[in-house]
Amino acid sequence: MEKLQVRAKLVVPIFQGDRLWGLLVAHHCSAPRDWQPWEGQLLQQLATQLAIAIQQSELYQQLQRANQQLENMVMVDELTQIANRRCFDHRLDSVWQYLLREQGFISLLLCDIDYFKQYNDTYGHATGDDCLCFIAQAFKQSVKRSRDLVARYGGEEFVVILPNTASDGAFHVAQEIHKAIEQLNIPHTASDVKQYVTLSIGIATMIPTPKMVPLDLIEVADQALYQAKANGRDRSYINRLS
Repeated sequence: MEKLQVRAKLVVPIFQGDRLWGLLVAHHCSAPRDWQPWEGQLLQQLATQLAIAIQQSELYQQLQRANQQLENMVMVDELTQIANRRCFDHRLDSVWQYLLREQGFISLLLCDIDYFKQYNDTYGHATGDDCLCFIAQAFKQSVKRSRDLVARYGGEEFVVILPNTASDGAFHVAQEIHKAIEQLNIPHTASDVKQYVTLSIGIATMIPTPKMVPLDLIEVADQALYQAKANGRDRSYINRLS
């Protein structure tokens, strides 16, 4: 206080309920001072208003955190803990609009577990759920860029959004996914392809135009996935549209 040349001070506590949050202090530096009752009352009113503002701010922060947690919950697949279909739709629209302006490539990988119905029939749905979780983690390890998105599209289907990625880059990512799934070596004796779980992947690559919508990209990827299955499964097939 001596360094600040404070000669008198008036201190009022700031309470939130029964909790002391802090102190509101008025300093007088020119000379000693006998504080008037009205000055104490004014400072007390300011402390009360400040306490209300602090409480409202804390409540707002709590609400923001709760809303963020809720948003995260509705955007995450409950079983696999990766992005869900809603998150995928939202991200695809956002990326599409950005690349429409920038005229950049976007690639989409639509992936389906081969003969998954037979897997569930053979090993049971609980084991099938475990299989989906293992595969989701393999996707996350294979798709490394933060701007890319891996999501569960529905059932045994997964999808990957690859912004600013041409077909060669998308095919490379698909091969990394195939390798990761192979390394899992999840037994699948009911498969007509291999004795372990495999994937078929349809790849679509395009540059968005004003005459196109994101659904066009999904449909092209779906056609590519159909072709990958027709060609024997456990493989990738590319459809290019630019």
